[in-house]
Amino acid sequence: MLVSSNLYAQNPRTELSPYSDTIPQSSLSTSQADSIFSFIVSNKHLIDLDDCNICKSRAHIISRIIEKYFPSVFPAKVWLIADCIRSSKTEYYKYKPAVLLQLPGKCTNWAYHVAPVIITANDTIVIDPSTQIKPVSLSKWAGDIIPTNGAGFLIIKDKRY
Repeated sequence: MLVSSNLYAQNPRTELSPYSDTIPQSSLSTSQADSIFSFIVSNKHLIDLDDCNICKSRAHIISRIIEKYFPSVFPAKVWLIADCIRSSKTEYYKYKPAVLLQLPGKCTNWAYHVAPVIITANDTIVIDPSTQIKPVSLSKWAGDIIPTNGAGFLIIKDKRY
């Protein structure tokens, strides 16, 4: 099942791509999401959670770990692209400031960020220990790394991409 509109509409600074993939729902409870997150963090010796510029690789590794150790969970990847980077909006941003993504106090000037995501019946949960201290909703995750004067474009793709 694909992300339902009410799960990301809470953040008016984001737009979900109509080209997102259809992702199977997982029957995941909050405590199970916390367990997955804790398992990832406990294996941080295998994954660099602090490097701001390896999010694609990190998301791929975490997705594979989830797939292997939690077989009933169907991970995917969510890409958040700074709206000013979209080629379809080049004219719109021609005379406006380009506002890139950032994690205050840690990383700045991201054109995009990617993290594993799990679709459930009630929420879209992002597993991103590099930017969060626990699993969070898609709207919170995006809201935390889009500056207040910026916007983002979300696309959810199969775990292979």
